[in-house]
Amino acid sequence: MKALLGAVAVSLCHIRGAGHPKLEDLQQRSLNILSGAAATQGIETQEVFVTWFVQQRLNDPEYFIPQLNQRLEAIIGDEWLFERF
Repeated sequence: MKALLGAVAVSLCHIRGAGHPKLEDLQQRSLNILSGAAATQGIETQEVFVTWFVQQRLNDPEYFIPQLNQRLEAIIGDEWLFERF
């Protein structure tokens, strides 16, 4: 799930980040999420990272957004957090 979250964060920076005063920081944080996910998979080099990124389809929002949504639904179920208050 960490890789999916990182991919969404990177994508949002790319799509909606133009002009944001903290864009560089947000991009770095997004890449850190992805790097952390890759590290847990034992990925240590840039070359292997790029291959992993493509194989996991983390470059395809039409794939990773529904995947993240599916996993969040499995965790949350029919109750969203704000409905618990």
